[in-house]
Amino acid sequence: MANDTASAGCLPETTPPSPNLPTALPLSASAVSLRDALEVLQCTQCARILREPMTLPCGRSLCRRCLPLPHTRRLVSYPATVEREAGIVCPFNTCRKEHAVFDCGLDYVLGKMVEIVREGLKGAEVVYDGAASEGGGHSAALPNSDHRQLTTIRVLAETEEKGETEIDIEDALVKTRPLIFSVHGTLLQALFLLAEMHGLPRIAKLDISSSSPLPQPEPPSDSSLLNAVLSQMRPEADCQVCYAIFLDPVMTPCGHTFCAVCLHRVLDHTPHCPVCRRSVSIAPLLSSINKPINRSLAQMLETFWPKCVASRRRAAIQEGWTSSAILDSDSASSLAAERVPIFPCSLAFPGIPFFLHIFEPRYRLMVRRCMEGSRIFGMVLPRWMAGDGVAGGSESEEFAAYGTLLRISKVSYFPDGRSMIETVGQGRFKIRSYTWEDGIVMGAIERLHDMGIAEEEAHEAADLSAASAQHYTVPRFADYFPVAPDAWPPASSRRRSLSRAASALEAILSRNTSDSPLTLTDPFSDLPPPTGAQPRPNISAMSTAELLDFARACAAHLSGTSSRLEDTFGPAPADAALFAWWFAAAMPMSEDKKYALLKSTSVRDRLKMCCMWALEWEGARWSVPRCVIM
Repeated sequence: MANDTASAGCLPETTPPSPNLPTALPLSASAVSLRDALEVLQCTQCARILREPMTLPCGRSLCRRCLPLPHTRRLVSYPATVEREAGIVCPFNTCRKEHAVFDCGLDYVLGKMVEIVREGLKGAEVVYDGAASEGGGHSAALPNSDHRQLTTIRVLAETEEKGETEIDIEDALVKTRPLIFSVHGTLLQALFLLAEMHGLPRIAKLDISSSSPLPQPEPPSDSSLLNAVLSQMRPEADCQVCYAIFLDPVMTPCGHTFCAVCLHRVLDHTPHCPVCRRSVSIAPLLSSINKPINRSLAQMLETFWPKCVASRRRAAIQEGWTSSAILDSDSASSLAAERVPIFPCSLAFPGIPFFLHIFEPRYRLMVRRCMEGSRIFGMVLPRWMAGDGVAGGSESEEFAAYGTLLRISKVSYFPDGRSMIETVGQGRFKIRSYTWEDGIVMGAIERLHDMGIAEEEAHEAADLSAASAQHYTVPRFADYFPVAPDAWPPASSRRRSLSRAASALEAILSRNTSDSPLTLTDPFSDLPPPTGAQPRPNISAMSTAELLDFARACAAHLSGTSSRLEDTFGPAPADAALFAWWFAAAMPMSEDKKYALLKSTSVRDRLKMCCMWALEWEGARWSVPRCVIM
């Protein structure tokens, strides 16, 4: 090991740094605990104290200078915003995913805490730095040095011994360079300066000594310094929503941090950060997959204030709002449950107006109660119309499990007590349980949200990558929906191709009975290329933006065949997230097929379904005899 040290140009372990420096002693128990405290302040990439810490969407933190160089992202077209064009590959081995630079924010809370520590430990001065020069070191003659505590740290070279301590795979494999480092200050200050200047990997082995040659007033101890720093840090550890210590902290892309519970509740009401009001591009229903906790901050809280965190967690459990459950997609629904009246009637969609004629006495009571309260109720399909996914998972249930929340905007009463209500879709839900009250179904529901933007982008990239590997081509609208009737291919070929596409769609939809986002693969497997030239087209080969353009072109074509389409449902939305709902409301498709759209949590999957519905509907128009009124 000494040979390796000498060849590296550093001071050999056997060489004393200075005649005045004491002999190194074994690492004490207090030094171990201090090193553990220091570890939570270090970057896992460079092993130095964090500077301008950035937290990635995967929950891991690193220095800004350690962030990989950005690149232009490929295979992502939704959302087509300039700020999401640049991306990085996560440098952590257990992740390695592509993150949008826009989602990698400066961590304000973590940064403030590190700066408080840096300010609280200042005052120590380096006496000898064994790695300061190629010649082996640098020593500084300091005035009155004999009257100050001298701490010397000898960093030993790496050994072949492994297994003494379990090293996390996330730890940076920074080479431990043998050096000797002497500081006028306490052990905590010396360790902090060593990590700040040279990095201090967890695997590094240390020998430490401390001396005070002449009698002097007792210097401040490490514990007093640490307690003083922690007292200044403690206010920064409070959430700005609940004003209690962070419980499973989650950082938004804008850099602000909140408890997972608090952020979940905020996103129920608004998609904006409570501090800076910037739009938060994460799924409102948090999970350990789409929004992991801030690991560095969580580790810091558990290290410095374990009793406070434990007390906060017990209180949260008593209140029924456990962060561990919030971050578990299977149990998060129970936390977001709310009770609403359920009206089994028809299918409605978010953002789309819906009119209802209320005449049954029990539903008159429901409307009256809604008007006295939140004006919100849920509407679901009867079981025989939904086909699958019944509430409670039992075939004996009378209605579907998924539905749409409607808000009453206007009520017109008739003299006999009947009413005509105008509603607008507010969102989707899934029924977890229900009871009957006064003849009305009261359901405990879980709101259904789309996946986050990062997940949507990853879904699109995976689709396009797989389609490229299969050498699929992008379907062209003109091949299936020519502008003029004389531009159509031969009628026999047209009917055969489109009927095959409709059959493929029917088979795919009938097989999808799970609650997971719909995965549509190769809907054109039996459909030959319209031009008969290149490999067969595949909807999965289309980017999300191309799917939207294709579906909008289909809608424009259908609007030309029915002048009342836009009069009834309004103009087609330009937003891909809203367009599918408008298209489903306007398309003359059966309710059970539209019900599959209601369960999907992916914008891309919904647009795929819209495109295939258009093909199916157009195929039916040209394959079924039509009556002509003269």
